[in-house]
Amino acid sequence: MTVEQDDKYRKYVTSMLEKFSDVFAAVMVGDYTVRAETEKDDEFTPFAMYLNTLISSIQRTTDELSVKNKTLEEKIYTIEKQTEAIKQLSTPVIQIWDKVLVLPIIGVVDTRRSEQMMVDVLEKVVELEAECVIVDITGVETVDTGTADHFMKMVRAVRLLGAECFITGVSPLIAQTITHIGVELTGIKTLRNLSEGLRGAFEFMHYKVVKKSE
Repeated sequence: MTVEQDDKYRKYVTSMLEKFSDVFAAVMVGDYTVRAETEKDDEFTPFAMYLNTLISSIQRTTDELSVKNKTLEEKIYTIEKQTEAIKQLSTPVIQIWDKVLVLPIIGVVDTRRSEQMMVDVLEKVVELEAECVIVDITGVETVDTGTADHFMKMVRAVRLLGAECFITGVSPLIAQTITHIGVELTGIKTLRNLSEGLRGAFEFMHYKVVKKSE
């Protein structure tokens, strides 16, 4: 090989290395459409073909992951919507009369649920300018110290907003449990059922219910 041929070959090698470098740089920034040149049948062709095959494989894998991620995002969105719907169904704040709200509670009341209930109740009290809130625990089977503490905090928070709060639906079992664990409900008005709670709300707001004569 002459000096001229050697110099020409070095330039060709340098040129090919630069092209490969450009391909790698494009792939590094996420461009998987780029391909190495394979037109010339020389010692660089096998490497160029292998590189193109590798890029195609990366592109397929990336496309598959993109589809899976989109599907996962859709599932997460659906779960979040379902969770929100379940939350609203599990602790709905219902306006049963002008300025009278009812919070029917069913199931176990843990710290997270109690915090959400308090937020929902206080927001409704402010939004609807409620004067009375009836917390009905007919659907609560068991009460421990923590649950009782949650109820007491809710009552105090409602009163801080200027509304009265009643707890209704205290079963004999819950009454015995509260007595047994020594929880003080001093100052908290408890009534037997929702009907009595509504009657108590009317009395508090100085409403008088009169049966319409026929």
